[in-house]
Amino acid sequence: MLTSSSKRAKPYSTGEIQLLKEMKQEGATIQEIADALQRSYWSVVYKWREIKDK
Repeated sequence: MLTSSSKRAKPYSTGEIQLLKEMKQEGATIQEIADALQRSYWSVVYKWREIKDK
């Protein structure tokens, strides 16, 4: 079983964050965004929550 580790975290680039925002505005699902960014579903969920809270 793999556990979450901040050492494995791959930071989001500025381009990835921009794409996430654009896709979200266009109505893409979290899974579609995750697939496009080659990220996990939950990684995108957490990043989107972080972006919205700013």
